[in-house]
Amino acid sequence: MSETPAATGPGPLPRRLLLLGVPIAGVILVAFFFFLGFPWDALRDLVASQASSVTGTRIAIAELGPGFTPLGPALEARGVTATLPGGETLRLDRARVRPAWSLCWLRGDPALAVDLSAPEGRLRGTVYAGSEPGFDGRVDELDLGRLPLSGVAPDLALDGFATADVDVRSGERGPEGRVELHAVEGSVGLPGLPIALPFQSLDAAATLGGDAQLRLERFALSGPMLSADGEAVVASAPAFATAPLDATLHIEVHEAGVRPMVRNLGVRLDSEGRADVRLGGTLAAPTVR
Repeated sequence: MSETPAATGPGPLPRRLLLLGVPIAGVILVAFFFFLGFPWDALRDLVASQASSVTGTRIAIAELGPGFTPLGPALEARGVTATLPGGETLRLDRARVRPAWSLCWLRGDPALAVDLSAPEGRLRGTVYAGSEPGFDGRVDELDLGRLPLSGVAPDLALDGFATADVDVRSGERGPEGRVELHAVEGSVGLPGLPIALPFQSLDAAATLGGDAQLRLERFALSGPMLSADGEAVVASAPAFATAPLDATLHIEVHEAGVRPMVRNLGVRLDSEGRADVRLGGTLAAPTVR
C-alpha cells in the first residue's frame, strides 16, 4: 500500500522578515486608520488661522487632508485663497507640504518640501523656516501675463510662459539670493511703444541683496522685430518701484517699421537699426540718458 504524499505548501516565513515586516505592517495600519478618523476639518481651520496670522493675509482653505509622495506622506490642501491687505486675491489650486529631507532639522531649523499649483504656475522646492527663512527650488509654467508688475513697472507688459530657478533667503535689508529665468514664445510691451514686441526667447539672471536691491547680471531678448541684451542695477530704496535704475542695453531693431517708434523714445539708432542705450530714472519711470 503506497503512502499518500504529504501536502506541500509554503514554509514558515523567515524570522528576519517577521521581525521587520510585522512592525512595518502595524505602523501602516495605524497610520491608515489614523488618516481615516483624523478631524481634518478642525486642522484645516487651525492651519488657515495660523497661516493668516503669520502672513498678515486672510487665508481660506476649502479642503485639507493626507497626501502621499514618493518621498513620504504630506499634507495636501485644495482651494486655497489668500486675500491681501490691499484687496488682491491669490489662489492655489493645490498645495502639498511635507517635511524635507534636510540636515537643517539637526540644527533645529525646520525645512518643508512644498509643491504648489496655481493659475500663475507651479512652484516646487524647499522652504526654510528657521533663523534664515528662504526658498530654494523651481517655478514651472510661469504665466508672465499674471505677474503683479503694476506696482513696480506699470507700463511694462509681459506675455508668455517661463521657467525660473530660485534660491532666495531673507536678509537684514530684504531678500538675498539668485534668480534665473528662461521664457520662450512671448511678447513684451515697453513704455511708449504702441505695440507689444514678440520674442522667441528671453533669458535673465539676477542677484538680490548686497550693495543693491537687484543686480541684473544678464538679460537677453531675441525676437523677429527687436533683439536686446544688457545688464542693470536697481539701487536700494524704501519702495522698489521708486528705486534708482542704472542700465546699459545693446539694441538691434530688425523690423524697419518699428524703428521710428523706437527713435520716438529717444533712442538714437544707426542706419542698421542698432544702438547702445543707457537708462536711468526708476523702474516705474525709466528715462533714456
